[in-house]
Amino acid sequence: MFDNNKTFVDGNLLFFNDISPTKFNLIAHDKNKDLAILSFVSSRKLECIKISANEPHIGDSVYNIAFQNGISISTCEGLISNPNKVYMDNEYIEVSIASYPGCSGSPILNKNFECVGIVSRSLNDRNGKTINNLNWAVANTTIIDFLDENNKKMEADI
Repeated sequence: MFDNNKTFVDGNLLFFNDISPTKFNLIAHDKNKDLAILSFVSSRKLECIKISANEPHIGDSVYNIAFQNGISISTCEGLISNPNKVYMDNEYIEVSIASYPGCSGSPILNKNFECVGIVSRSLNDRNGKTINNLNWAVANTTIIDFLDENNKKMEADI
């Protein structure tokens, strides 16, 4: 399982909407990149989402599936605003998708339902209020590099 760093820092339990907490192993994490690799055992059949090998472009349609506010699953549609946003030496994708608490770590999907990013942060105005429909996702290229860097750790956990 792949997630952003914020999701697991408070403990070692994953919470799924319709099942009890599940213990996990932390394989790797990078607070600066806001990424983590987790493993866990589940009796459920879980589907994997492919990470896109192609970089998104300005104006590409994208989708987000998340548990907004931790209440229920929802989907949002938006566009790639900037596919090459760099902040604190990290690559992000800027998207025009509404994002609320609970969306961090959820995938940004392209029209082929491949992951082009993982929701990481929202932007705030000068008064500290969240600017809706303008969010950053960790870029798929950063995700692929992180997976490649930690491939041996993942193989050891299998």
